[in-house]
Amino acid sequence: MYSVLIVDDERFMREGIARLTPWEELGVDHVETAASGEEALERIREHMPQIVLTDVEMERMNGIQLISIMNQINPDLRIIVLTGHDDFAYVQECCRMNVQDYLLKPVEIEAISDIVKKQVEKLDQLSDERRRNRKKIRVEIMKERIRKETLLCRYLGGDETLLSDVRGIFLENDWREESSLRMAAIAPALSAVDEWDGRGELRELSVNSVCYEMIENQGRGIHFRDENHTLLLILFEGEQYPDARETLEQLQTILQSEYNEADGIYLGDEVFRLQELSLSYRSLLKRLKRQKNRVSVILADDRNEQIPLETRASYLIHEIEKNILQLNSVLELYEELWQLLADYSTDAEQSRKIWMHGMTDLYMAWTTEHKEDAGKKFMDLLVISRQCRWEKLHDLGKTFITELIGEAKENNDDVITNAKRYIDTHLDENLSVSNLAGQFYLSVAYFSKLFKKTAGVGCNYYIMHQRMEKAKILLRKPRIRVTEVAEQVGYQDVNYFSLTFKKYTGISPAEYSMQEGAE
Repeated sequence: MYSVLIVDDERFMREGIARLTPWEELGVDHVETAASGEEALERIREHMPQIVLTDVEMERMNGIQLISIMNQINPDLRIIVLTGHDDFAYVQECCRMNVQDYLLKPVEIEAISDIVKKQVEKLDQLSDERRRNRKKIRVEIMKERIRKETLLCRYLGGDETLLSDVRGIFLENDWREESSLRMAAIAPALSAVDEWDGRGELRELSVNSVCYEMIENQGRGIHFRDENHTLLLILFEGEQYPDARETLEQLQTILQSEYNEADGIYLGDEVFRLQELSLSYRSLLKRLKRQKNRVSVILADDRNEQIPLETRASYLIHEIEKNILQLNSVLELYEELWQLLADYSTDAEQSRKIWMHGMTDLYMAWTTEHKEDAGKKFMDLLVISRQCRWEKLHDLGKTFITELIGEAKENNDDVITNAKRYIDTHLDENLSVSNLAGQFYLSVAYFSKLFKKTAGVGCNYYIMHQRMEKAKILLRKPRIRVTEVAEQVGYQDVNYFSLTFKKYTGISPAEYSMQEGAE
């Protein structure tokens, strides 16, 4: 069903057409009227009709001026001119301005009905064409994705005849032949879908979206799924690319912020030629199989069973850095570090150096995440620690951690409350974790952890949830188009919006609109 706007400064004319024309029989369910060009533009911007019948002889803004502006607002608008001018030159002027038809006054209802019927049929035809084109594009995109995944899987399986085709895929993704390659796999945690209500497909769509934005969209590599539906990454390495391990740590942080448990990320060996990529893949499969019951780990090489004290301490210090947001977790890890030094160290000077190394890294991690200066606290720690006996360092470090992280924690709720408020009022804009983090002068990793801890859900999930809930409200309005709803909730691609909406609600936007409208 379509909507029509009738524009005429003669009241009896516009109201007569509106009242006497059999609109429902013509496929029209909503009719608006306007007494002037200015009022017509207000109606058009507010209701976006598909068909406009307009007089051309009006005061202030005449029909020709109105048509010119309407063409700019919506080039697809079907315009029918009503006029007393029976002049060929005048008709030509209207045709040049994208007018679909022309009626001489006085007009008969039958003539109006015939012309409107033709425009409705044309709109139906155009709608069908757009639907077929969208379907064709989706099919082509899907076919191309399947083609690439099939080529990559076959090549990794040993089909060397596909080298040229695979090289083409790599070059399309900004790969440089002098760079090395490394494969990685993402294995979802078994209980990481609680907040998604068991909707695995929606979770998969979200993970794919994050991988695309972080890996392919930034020219860092390629992501695809193998025959077992495992999400695989091919990472480009070299001076012009970010470090693969850092990339995966950033990816894991974002994925962890979205789910209750982190996905396991497994890393294969580095290779230096495209022809050797299958070697990285095989090493990856071995580690994935061997570590299949472990999650939240990024693996590179097998560890020696005899782990030196410095290595074990470095691991704990690294865990402290990763959990810098959570005061209780940092304190627990600090106690583990202290107990490790107490149990295994036979060199007091070595223990003091490791302890100081831990405090320094903790301070650096905190300042990196917060982008704030706590230099005085740290300098005080350095001065006092030099004067303390070993056994006094424990309480000194604990106090330093509590004061450093505890003060920041007081502002966390305000930051996330403001972030959520910003998201809720800017759903039609391009929202991303990196942009939001920048607004609050926080690193992406810290902001992601903070949002998840404070809000209970990841930032990307919250954005998607709020957009879908707003879309549901908009779709209850009569005569609103899916494209309008998509734009108002921040989706430029209406197909992607429709897919996300269906994953979220179980039905398409059009079905939801009909169902809720009927109620």
